[in-house]
Amino acid sequence: MPDWMPSWGTTALISIATSLIRDHLSGRIRHEMGKGPRAVATVIDSQSVRAAETVGRDSRCFPSEWPAIYGL
Repeated sequence: MPDWMPSWGTTALISIATSLIRDHLSGRIRHEMGKGPRAVATVIDSQSVRAAETVGRDSRCFPSEWPAIYGL
């Protein structure tokens, strides 16, 4: 068995144990806060959201248009 195998195995076990403990504790905290056990992330793209009436049309653009608008 190579010299690195025992230390790699120990590191892998510690990593797995740490992940399990962290997930369990965060799940308990979220439960106590009245939330579900897992956090939820949502992605909203700029095309699916309407701009407010107070936002001027000249200030609405995509990042690819920034160089032309701002002289970058």
